Amino acid sequence: MSTSTGADRRGHVRGDSIAQKRTGAGARAPSSPKRGAGGFDGVAVRGGEGRSGGPTAGFTIRPRLAVRLIAGSLILFAVLHFGPSLMSPSAQSIAAQAKHRKQAMAGSGESWILPRKWRDIQAGEGDVTLNGETLPVCKRVMLFKFGNSHGFSSEMLHYLRAGVIAQKLGYTLLGDDSGWNYGSITDYFLPRAIYCRPPVDWFSPDVATKVGTRRWQGKDRVWLSREQEVESDEWVRDEMLDPNAVEELRTRSLGHILPEGETLPPALEDSFSDFSTALREVWRPNDHLATLIRRQRMELGLGGGGLRHRKHSPTWGGRKLGSNAAAVESQSAEEEEEEEWEYSVSRRSDRGPVVGVHLAGDRPRVDLSIYGIQRQRAGNLSAVFEGVSDAVRRLTHSSMASPSYSRSRPTIFPPTATPTLVALTSNATLFSLFTSDSSAVSYNVLRTSPPPYDELKRYNDILRLELTPDLAAPKGSANKLLREWDQAVWNRDVPKPLKVLLTQYFLRDLTVLSQHADAFVVSGASPTGRLAILLSGEDGAIGPRDFHGGSFGGRVRSIDGFWVPTGKAKALYG
Repeated sequence: MSTSTGADRRGHVRGDSIAQKRTGAGARAPSSPKRGAGGFDGVAVRGGEGRSGGPTAGFTIRPRLAVRLIAGSLILFAVLHFGPSLMSPSAQSIAAQAKHRKQAMAGSGESWILPRKWRDIQAGEGDVTLNGETLPVCKRVMLFKFGNSHGFSSEMLHYLRAGVIAQKLGYTLLGDDSGWNYGSITDYFLPRAIYCRPPVDWFSPDVATKVGTRRWQGKDRVWLSREQEVESDEWVRDEMLDPNAVEELRTRSLGHILPEGETLPPALEDSFSDFSTALREVWRPNDHLATLIRRQRMELGLGGGGLRHRKHSPTWGGRKLGSNAAAVESQSAEEEEEEEWEYSVSRRSDRGPVVGVHLAGDRPRVDLSIYGIQRQRAGNLSAVFEGVSDAVRRLTHSSMASPSYSRSRPTIFPPTATPTLVALTSNATLFSLFTSDSSAVSYNVLRTSPPPYDELKRYNDILRLELTPDLAAPKGSANKLLREWDQAVWNRDVPKPLKVLLTQYFLRDLTVLSQHADAFVVSGASPTGRLAILLSGEDGAIGPRDFHGGSFGGRVRSIDGFWVPTGKAKALYG
């Protein structure tokens, strides 16, 4: 065999290379390596001749090494392909958000839940198929970020508004309550059911488009919070309301108090229906809150769970009026019609009417002229007592011209029965002013019961219910909250478990008075009043209608501001 570089397969190397120096001038022909010897870390080299008789050299790789090489190649590909995105600032931000959410929620469940069959499926990418059925991925997602500064009712109304917008535009609404200053949605309600698989980073606004930005409605991932109140109000006004009907609301003048039948104007009934639908998906009390509601109904004599319009309901029982009256042939047609109405009315004799009263307090900065109210300040107690007087009148005298509150089963009470007024307020001073008013003499006035003393005593170091020698100095002003409400103190000084406890009892009272009291007088110019109107439903807000379709007024009646679908009433008019 020739030793020239021309015949050598390495003939392309330089003459003074290390390879050439090793062979020398009279280099010997390379000997055939032994089987299994040489090579690199398990690479066996074999010498031999091919089928054509020429010399060949073959390489074989051990199986274990082959697996290592394949695995290494895959890892290298994954690093090169996904590494830049995993190391990007957005990915790091999402990971940090996920860690922060886990710590903030402290074991609380999400505000949404998948159907029972898919309950074990986690948020992620791609459809999931199980037993022939497929759970699709959420194609359009709207994220609502709960805030940490405002009241419960205000934030809840923003959440419902997001739900309405999401439903109209085909988004799946997902609420992130990890930073909410009232705890978690599941502390009070059952989670909302959704029917698609959310993305793994559903809680991050970094990968979504903010509502209100250019062409946001065409994006598959959007987000909003109360910070986008102006933009969401603008959308509701432009897409859901009739401008001509709204303009009529602007030009009305209604006097010093909102008349009965004006709590829900006809121009806003359609949007009210949309909000009611969104509310029904959210306002589903969990077991603990449902128990509190039942107990409160029993405490106030509002029945133990019977439905309002059922014939034998413990809430709406009583005997029929005129059941022993003899028909008089000489009655006029009008008298016969009136008697027919009386035959359908039930009279309660076991108790007097129970009327809830929402004491929102004096708010001089609220401009009631937006609602058509003249010469009146929001929270004026004289208007509250006037609303109570109207409610008692309708609960004790029912006729065609002035019917009771129920469409299908009107119920009235004896005029001699003493009405009970149940005040919903977190302000002890305001309650004292209410009870000391001369108009309160005719009523039995009480305040909704607080949480049990034993439960509050667990937070004695904060509330300072008992001043013991070992009690440390107070931290903040949370001990004042049971007497006077202060949102800033709530946000700053109250721990989450105490927030949840107090909120559960607030929701108990709001639900009972809105849905089960014989009547409820509220301030519709406040978020809590608007939420109470929504909770009462269409029947509770509108009540019986006249022959022209107008409203006589429902059980829940606002005395100052009608219900609006926007965050601020003035947003109705642009």
